[in-house]
Amino acid sequence: METTTAPSTTRIALKYGLYAGLASIIYSAILNITGLAFNQTVGYLSIPVGIIISVLAIVYACKEFREGNGGALSLGQAIGIGTLLSVVSGFLSGLFTTIYVKIIDTSYAEKLIDNSRRQLEEQGNMSDEQIDQAIEISRPITEGMLNFSFITGPIMGAIFGVILSLIIGAIMKKDRDVFAQ
Repeated sequence: METTTAPSTTRIALKYGLYAGLASIIYSAILNITGLAFNQTVGYLSIPVGIIISVLAIVYACKEFREGNGGALSLGQAIGIGTLLSVVSGFLSGLFTTIYVKIIDTSYAEKLIDNSRRQLEEQGNMSDEQIDQAIEISRPITEGMLNFSFITGPIMGAIFGVILSLIIGAIMKKDRDVFAQ
């Protein structure tokens, strides 16, 4: 009877976390370079694009692990792979965002705040004083989130990674065939 060594969940998660992080960075860079980062329609599409990137990375990582593990993948292994992958991806994306707003485009936070002001004005249901107050309340939160994306990225990645990998793992899990030679 021949035994096979299970592939490393960590190695696979790091590999696909790097791929997902790079895909997210490229997507963000394209939006920033083209000026579409502040387009409201594109903004709505960014969430599904991020989810698609994460789902694809988790599916391919779980598939690679399962193929290298004699066709077996437990739910726990899928959750471990997906969560670590998402933390790595979130860190890389967050680090890029922090570098972008602190070094490459130092006016990014102000542009984001100006865009928020414009959207509030277009809605027309707030006075100028209310808009000013809302902007002043949101300014430190916005700037803090951008400046510390390398911390918030992995945290959010872990949360969404657990949820996505739980769903994906439930679909992809496969027990080892105990009767296989």
